[in-house]
Amino acid sequence: MHRTRREHELGAVFTFRPRTVVPEDDQDRTGLPTIEPTLADRVATAGRGLGLRHTAPQRVSIPDRLTDAPADVWHLVIADAFHLPWVPYYQHKHAGHSFVVRTTDHSAELLDAYTNDTPWGAARPSVWTLTPAALRAALDDVDSFTVVGLTRSSAGMPIGPAKALATTVCDLTSAADDGRIDSYLDAYARYPDHAAALSRLTTEVWLMARQRMAQARWLATADATSGTDDRPAYEGADQWLETAEATYLAMRRAQRDRPVPGGVLDRIAHLLRTDGSRLKACLQETPAVVR
Repeated sequence: MHRTRREHELGAVFTFRPRTVVPEDDQDRTGLPTIEPTLADRVATAGRGLGLRHTAPQRVSIPDRLTDAPADVWHLVIADAFHLPWVPYYQHKHAGHSFVVRTTDHSAELLDAYTNDTPWGAARPSVWTLTPAALRAALDDVDSFTVVGLTRSSAGMPIGPAKALATTVCDLTSAADDGRIDSYLDAYARYPDHAAALSRLTTEVWLMARQRMAQARWLATADATSGTDDRPAYEGADQWLETAEATYLAMRRAQRDRPVPGGVLDRIAHLLRTDGSRLKACLQETPAVVR
C-alpha cells in the first residue's frame, strides 16, 4: 500500500502511557495494562495531523452503514479479528482489528494496512475492491463493530522533526522517572498465568516496535535541511523487532509447557529506558528542549 509523507506523520510522535483496558477491548480477559491508544486518541491524532474530520464512534450490528454510504466516504472500522476472513486470526484468536472502507459509486474499497507474521500465516497491507454484496458477506460473521466516519477538513497541522523528537523524549524520560515502566512490567511479571501474560506481552512489544519503526520511517521522509539523522531511530526499531521475536518465541514455549528463557522483561525494560537517548542522537544539532 502506497504511503505519502502526510500519512507517515501519524508516526511522528509516540508515547509510553499504559492504561487500564476497558472491558470491550479486553479480548483475552486478562485485565493486563496496554500501551495501545484508545480509539478516541487515535482518531484525534489523525484529525490533528492529517486534517480529518470524524464522526463519533458508533456501534453497529449490520454492515449497511458501510455499503449504503455515499460515494467517496471513508469509514474506520474496528471489529473482532476472529470473525474477519482476510486476517490470519480468523477463527483462531480474538483481537480488536481496524481497517478502512471507502465507498465508490458501485463498489467499496477495503484497505487493511496490518503487517504481522502469526502462527496462522502472514498479514500484509492489502486493498480489495468489493461489490456491496461481497463486503456484506465478508462481514457476515461479525456480531457488531465500531464505525467512525472520516472526511478531509483541512491541511492538518504537520509537526517538525525537532518538536516531534522532543515530545517523544520528554514522555519517555518521564515514564522512567515516575514509575510507569516499572509498574507496567511488574503487572506482567506477577500475572499468575505465565502463558497468557506472554501472549498479551507479545502483542504489546509488537505495538511498541511498530511505533518506533513508524517514527523512523517518518524521520526518513524529513527534508535534508531538518538536521535529523534517522539511523539511530532505525537501529532502535530493529532492536525492538528483535525483542518482539524473542517475546513471541518465549510465548510459544510457554504455550507448549516448555521452559521459558528468562530475561524478556529485562530486555524490554532496557529498551524503554534507553529509547530517549537513542532518539536524542537523531538530532544532528540537538536543540535545548531535548537536552
